[in-house]
Amino acid sequence: MKHINFCNVYRRGHGKKDSTNHGITSQLDNVTVIIDVPFKMKTAFGKEYLDGPDEAAVEEYVRRRGLDPAKVLLLCDKTDNPLYTPYLKPLDSVFKDKGRIGPMFGGNYVEIDYRTIVRVHDRYETQEEYDTLSA
Repeated sequence: MKHINFCNVYRRGHGKKDSTNHGITSQLDNVTVIIDVPFKMKTAFGKEYLDGPDEAAVEEYVRRRGLDPAKVLLLCDKTDNPLYTPYLKPLDSVFKDKGRIGPMFGGNYVEIDYRTIVRVHDRYETQEEYDTLSA
């Protein structure tokens, strides 16, 4: 794993409604991005599949490096799906323990380097909010 500090956040124009539901990118102008994130595997129907980032390994990395977990985004760039595009997401522990579901795309992007801009899935909702907005 490696991390990149001071990655710029890009939002919609000023005065526009925040679609992240108070996500990380609605509150910060710069974030830390963790790249080369280890992924867990799961077995289904006799085949192994990627099962998302290994959150425990990432949390240990964040703790050892003295990073603020509330300002960290993970680059999710591995998949078995050829239609998949990379995205960034916060550590689950930052929101899941608050009874929220997600992550979902909230409309903001982060620049990882001068030529790579990635969408951020930092929108989390309560089950009630999700049911209301999905109806």
